[in-house]
Amino acid sequence: MGKRLLMVLSSLALMLGLTTTRVSAAGGTLSIAQYVSIINDSSTYDPITDTVTYTGTWHADIPIGAVMQPYETQMATLGATGAYPHGLDGRNHIAYIRYNVNFPSGVTVGAVSTSSASAMFPASGISSTVSGNSVGLKFKLADVNWATTYTNYNNDKAAGFASRNITVDIPYSYTVDCDNASTLSNVTSSGDFTFYLSSFDAIFGRNPNVYSSDTASMNAFPNIVDACPANNTITANLDGDIATNGDTQNTSVYTIASPTQTVPTDVVPLSGTLNFKTVKDQLVSIKNTFGPSFPATNILLNNISSGFKATLNLPAGVEFASPLSATLIGGNGIFEVSGTPVVSGNTVEVNLALVNPGQYTNYDLLSNALNTVADTLQVDFSGVQFSSTATPSTNYTITGGFNGNFSAIASVGGFNQKFNLVWNAVQSASGLDATAPAGSQGISFTMNYTVPPTPITRNETLLGDIRIGDNTEHDAVFIARRESNLTVTGVLDITPVKNELADIESTTLNAALANQVHIGSDYDFQMKAVLTLPQGMKYQNPTVNLTGDNGSFRIVSTSNDDHKMEVILSTDHAPSTYEDLRNMLMIANNELNVNVSGVVFTSDSQVNTNYTITGELSGYMNASATIVPTMPDLLFSLTWDVIQNPASSDFINPTSTDITYTLKYLPVEATLKTSDSSNIAMYIGMIALSLAGLFFTLYKRTTAEVK
Repeated sequence: MGKRLLMVLSSLALMLGLTTTRVSAAGGTLSIAQYVSIINDSSTYDPITDTVTYTGTWHADIPIGAVMQPYETQMATLGATGAYPHGLDGRNHIAYIRYNVNFPSGVTVGAVSTSSASAMFPASGISSTVSGNSVGLKFKLADVNWATTYTNYNNDKAAGFASRNITVDIPYSYTVDCDNASTLSNVTSSGDFTFYLSSFDAIFGRNPNVYSSDTASMNAFPNIVDACPANNTITANLDGDIATNGDTQNTSVYTIASPTQTVPTDVVPLSGTLNFKTVKDQLVSIKNTFGPSFPATNILLNNISSGFKATLNLPAGVEFASPLSATLIGGNGIFEVSGTPVVSGNTVEVNLALVNPGQYTNYDLLSNALNTVADTLQVDFSGVQFSSTATPSTNYTITGGFNGNFSAIASVGGFNQKFNLVWNAVQSASGLDATAPAGSQGISFTMNYTVPPTPITRNETLLGDIRIGDNTEHDAVFIARRESNLTVTGVLDITPVKNELADIESTTLNAALANQVHIGSDYDFQMKAVLTLPQGMKYQNPTVNLTGDNGSFRIVSTSNDDHKMEVILSTDHAPSTYEDLRNMLMIANNELNVNVSGVVFTSDSQVNTNYTITGELSGYMNASATIVPTMPDLLFSLTWDVIQNPASSDFINPTSTDITYTLKYLPVEATLKTSDSSNIAMYIGMIALSLAGLFFTLYKRTTAEVK
C-alpha cells in the first residue's frame, strides 16, 4: 500500500512540474513611462454655455523588446529549462503585461485602438477594457514556452526594437465650466509583468515573479485654461444710504418724542438708495475692451446675469411693521423686484433682477436699456417701528446693504471676453449716520425715542474722620516720633448711603422690580477724599490703598503734591441694575478707609508743636435708569456732604464740623517717657548692655595692669 501511494505522489509531482529545474527570476522594473505621451490635444470654448471642451489622445509607442532587454539573461536561462511562462490567469495560461491608464474624474474615454509589430508580444494578444475613466490593457506573450519566447525576443532584437513597437491610442474628452477649469489633474499609468516558474506555483498562486513598471504621470488638460476667456472681475463701490422721508439722519439721531411713558407706535418708512450712475459708467468698459471704434451691435453677449440685493438688519427693540412691502423706484422696467421680501428674524432681503436678460443679445441693446434706468435706484420699505422691548433714550442702529453684480461673455469674431462686474454699496458722505465715526463705510440709520424722565434728587450728610492706626485723636493730641513714617486713614461712614438706597427702593421703586431698573451708560459714582498736610509735614513716596470695601469699591485715581493727596473712589463696576448697585454697596463695611502711607515731618518742623491734618470728603451719584415695561425713566442725582464725626472729633477743636486730626512730636527723652512699655524695656535693655560692656572693658584693663 505504501509503495503504491509513493508511486501516485511521484506521478503527480511529474505532472505538476516539480521535477522541472527551478530557475529564480528576481523582480525588477519595466521602463515604459518614457514611451507615453499626450497627442492631438485641443480645447474648444463655448460662449453660450461658458464651458470648455478638451480633446486629446493618450498615446503609447512602446519598443517592447527594449523594455524587456534588461532581463535578456533571465529569459535565456529560463528558456534552457524548457519551462513555460505561466501567467496570472493560472497554470498553462500565458503570462502578460497588464497596464492600467487612469484618467481624472469626469473624463469620457473613446474607443481604444491597439497594434503590435512584436513577435514576442503579437497583436493578437493585445486587448483593452474600459471601465469609467480607467482603461485596462493586456500585452500577452506569444503562447509558447520560454525557449521560443527567447527566440521571439531575439527576432525583435535583430529587426531593431524601434520597428517592433506596441502602439496604443486612447482618445478622451472633458467638458467643464470655465470657472472650474484647471490644469492640475493628471492622467497616470503603470503596470507589471507577472509569471510563475512552475505550474504548481501557478495553481496555488504562490511565489509570483513580478516586474513592476515605472509610473507615467502627465497633465491631462495642458491647455484647457488657456481656451477660457480671461475673467475680468472689476469691483466698484457705489454710494448708498438709508433715510426716512428724506431725512438721512446725518446731523442728529432720528428721534420720536413719546408724549407718554409708553413705547410709541409710530411707523417709520425707510428707503435704501444706490448711485446707479457709477454702474452705467462701468459698463462702458465692456465696449472699450474691444476698442472705442468697434460697432456696439457687433459685440455679442451671452450668459448675461445681473441683479441687486437690498438688505435691512434691525437691532433688538425694532421690528418690521406689518404688512411689510418693498417697492423699487427708478428701475423703469429694466430692473424689477424679484419675488417678495424675505424676512428672517430681524433681517429683510429684497432681490432686484434684470428683466428678461436673454433679450440683450448685443452690447448696444444692453447699453440703451441701462441708460433709461434712473441715476439713483431706491427701494422703499413700508416701515419699521419700536417693539415692546424697546427702551427710551436708547439708540437703535439699523444697518443696510445694497450690492449687485453683472456678468456676461462678450464675443467678437471668435474673440471672447468674460466680464464680472461687482458693486458694493458704501455709506455716502452726505448721508453719514450721526452716530458713526467720520469716514465710516457701513450704511446705517440710528433712531430712538424719548419720554419725560422722573428726577430723583437727594442730598445726605455723612460722617467722616481722620485716624492714625486706631487713634482718633479725640481724647488727646497724638504724639508721634520725629522720624515717624505715618499712615493716615480717611474714614467715611456710608451707612446713610445704604439707608438712602433702601429708602428710594421702598418709596419710589417697586422693590420686586429692582432687578428690572436698568442703570444707563451715563452712570457716574464718585467719592472723593482729600487729605491736606500742614507746613512742617509732607508726603514722601506715598502709597494709597482702600480697606473695608469688600470688593465693592475701587480707587479710580490718585494725585498728590508734597502737602495734598486727592483720592477718587468709585464702585467696583458700573451696575447694570438698581439691584446690582444696592447689593454692591450693602456688602461693603459701614466704614470705608482710605489709607495713605508716607506721611513724615519735614526738616523745618518744630518739636512740641501741633500739626493739624485736614480732610475733605464728598460724593455723588448721577445716573439715568429705565424700568421696563411699566414705569417711567428715572434720573438720579444724589449728593453727599461729609462732616466730622462728633464721636471722634479733634481734641483741640471738638465742636467743629471740619474733619481734622492734630499731632506733634516731643523731644527724644519726652518721647521715651510717652512711648509704650515695650519701647521703654527695649531702651533699658540697651542701657544695660552698654553698662555691661563698660564694666567688662574696665575689668580687662585692671587685670592687665595687675599682671
